[in-house]
Amino acid sequence: MAYDTPANRILQILGDPGGDQFELAPVLIRDVEKLHIEDSFISLGRNGASQFLILTGSFDGQRGHHLFARNATGDAFVHTGMRPAFWPATTRSRPTLESHPAGTLSFVYSDPGGWLYKTSIPPNGNSFVPDEVVCCQVQNFGAAIDPQTGQIVAGDSSGSLREMQTPDNWTQTSLGLVSDYWGNQHPNRRTFATSTTGEAIFIHGQAGDDPPHFYRRKAGNWTIFSELETLRVSSARVHFHPDTSQFVILGRIRGKLAFLTVAPSDFSVGTPVAVPETERPNSYVDVWINRRAPDGVFSPKVRFEWGLFTGSKQEAILPPNQIQPINRQMNLHGGFNLNKYHRYQLAYPDPARGYGALYMDSNAVQRVISRVRQDAAYRNNLREDGDTHPIVDLWTASSPQAIAELVETRLADVRRFWDVFLNRNGVMDWRAFYNNGSDAMGRWGLILDTYLADQRITETQKTALKAAQALLGYIMWDEDYVPLFDGHHLSFGATNQRERQEGQRNFFALLLSQHSFMQEKLAPIESQSRDLVAATINDAGAEQGSPQYNGAPMGPALNVFLQLQRAGVADAFASEPRLARFGEFLMSLLTPPETRFGGVRKNIGLGDGATSAPDILLGPLATGLRASHPELSAQMMEMWHQAGRPHGSFYGNTFLKIDEYAPQAVPALTDITFSGYHTVLRHGWNTPNESTLWFINGDFYYNHRHNDYGNLIIYALGAPLSLDYGSYFEPVTSSSYLHAVITPEATSGHPWNQGGVPFQNTPQWNKSEAKEFYSLPSVATATAEFSNRSGLKWQRKIQSLRAREAAPLYLIDLRKSGVNLKRQ
Repeated sequence: MAYDTPANRILQILGDPGGDQFELAPVLIRDVEKLHIEDSFISLGRNGASQFLILTGSFDGQRGHHLFARNATGDAFVHTGMRPAFWPATTRSRPTLESHPAGTLSFVYSDPGGWLYKTSIPPNGNSFVPDEVVCCQVQNFGAAIDPQTGQIVAGDSSGSLREMQTPDNWTQTSLGLVSDYWGNQHPNRRTFATSTTGEAIFIHGQAGDDPPHFYRRKAGNWTIFSELETLRVSSARVHFHPDTSQFVILGRIRGKLAFLTVAPSDFSVGTPVAVPETERPNSYVDVWINRRAPDGVFSPKVRFEWGLFTGSKQEAILPPNQIQPINRQMNLHGGFNLNKYHRYQLAYPDPARGYGALYMDSNAVQRVISRVRQDAAYRNNLREDGDTHPIVDLWTASSPQAIAELVETRLADVRRFWDVFLNRNGVMDWRAFYNNGSDAMGRWGLILDTYLADQRITETQKTALKAAQALLGYIMWDEDYVPLFDGHHLSFGATNQRERQEGQRNFFALLLSQHSFMQEKLAPIESQSRDLVAATINDAGAEQGSPQYNGAPMGPALNVFLQLQRAGVADAFASEPRLARFGEFLMSLLTPPETRFGGVRKNIGLGDGATSAPDILLGPLATGLRASHPELSAQMMEMWHQAGRPHGSFYGNTFLKIDEYAPQAVPALTDITFSGYHTVLRHGWNTPNESTLWFINGDFYYNHRHNDYGNLIIYALGAPLSLDYGSYFEPVTSSSYLHAVITPEATSGHPWNQGGVPFQNTPQWNKSEAKEFYSLPSVATATAEFSNRSGLKWQRKIQSLRAREAAPLYLIDLRKSGVNLKRQ
């Protein structure tokens, strides 16, 4: 039987008992109108009295794995049971249904959290055993069942093979298993068989187009089965044949269906026997589409365009260091071309506000220009940034010829970028692709605006610079570059990437507000940006990302808010309370003066990020808040100065957003909690005795997060005492072993008493609940509880005792299900 996707039905092959003619017939399912199949791979089984189908989807409004049974004399399958499923259905999480000699069927599947579960169908029964749902305490990265013994094996997230002795007792062998984590193009082809004398073969596969991998067990030890690996058997299955006491491998070898035998005694491999008439020479196009984005968003539909190009290898395939002809055809038919370009309107009226001073008062910008021209140290410091020196070079240019050369360099940058779309790798070029290209265009747009504000620019130069700005705006808003319209069904990529794209689009719409092409795009910008803030910052003011990633969604958004404020259109800093609370949150991330970094304050290292300079949002946000929240703005500016006055240009040059001469006021930072993120216990503020503890205890924080539920970061008397590992991607250090948290050995993938802990492991906890927080001058307390999908819970209680400022004391109390685990 198989699922016919176009016709949305299940078909079975009916054979002619006396000949070799076969026909397809639809499978009858009772109440089929209640059934919606969401996975094309089905599971089949038989227990003597009945046939069974496992279909993944929804039935009568319930979503999961659905069991349908048909007895030997019946004509229709009837729904008899359901188990919850992991979504979306993937190669690693597809279920396993296996018949045993005694007539029992075992069913192994992944629950919604990815944990492996087992149930069964008894001999002569037609539904799941109601009380035999067993959680096996293993994350399922592909499971198989031995038909002879019923034993279960499964791959886990660490690449180890787990063998179930009992539901609570699993052996673990590190084999480096490769799992296609999100791939959904293949069924679960993992199979497992054991001989009567205890030898075993496990087939783990397959990931993408790679063939499956073969492993053998002898005397309790697992090793790779290299003799079978070299045969590259695809779609392979293993069975143990009791009558001949041999393993039988079935699959396809060099395009033909084939089988071979393996002797358990010495694992000698027999000669493959192929069926020649099963060879089907053909050419094909294999299209892979990941319906699930890295941020977990799943699209039920997909949208893509394609074309078939033919030619000889000599004509159609050039050396790898050259642009391939097919790339130019792709640009011509599915991207950007001169026919589109000649329709662009590159002339437009000047904005009423003039040019320059997009984000702050023009007098503040003039102060920056004066300082750049007069202060060589300041000027040289700014020039170290690759996207800052074009502006500094213009402001310090002393002749018309120097200015003309700078203008031509900027225009050449845009022309080279445009050539990527016309004649090179197009929208898939690394320089232009998605956020890489849009962020670069946003930086160039600000640079061009600064050039246009210079009174020394000639009219001819001004016309060319305005045309370059318009060209970038057309690209940004072209759906052939990055489609953002409703219903396109393409993945937006990782968390924050769509927000970044929308922010850069809106930047250009406001930058080119006098252009007729942009007029209709202006109206929704304010509400769209407010929606982004509501989705990114919670009511407490916490942002969803690790400290080093606050800028990813909010950098472009703040640019838009500052533009709207400067234009007099709207002041979100006054009307959106989350933005002020976000300012307080940014200050809560700051360390005491860092002895390791010259005594300036830094952001704590957490998640995918190290101890680092504060986010580039601190100063620009203070600029936006100055009119409506002058006290908070002054405090943020003071903290920006104490952090070493950091600048950056990733989302546009910050020295055009931060008035370094703005008012400053020292805040009185103390204990504070931000629901959904962390609690900060801080005392001795702004003294040599400053001590701070960060307690990670919320679930709104998820973007670029590690396995750090309950994690602690501590500075005592100004010195770092307990730090997060602080890796910026290389190496990836998400493992719970590398954070100050509890790690259950059974699910961690590594024994607690051995070295060489993994740098990555599966999430150990998935829920935080803050229980208690109070703050007094001499003591502060915070308590939170953490749990996982298996019901395991633990609590951490933190107390900061500071009756003597110079001798602080932290009490850290851990409890599991009410039992005291450890006190430090």
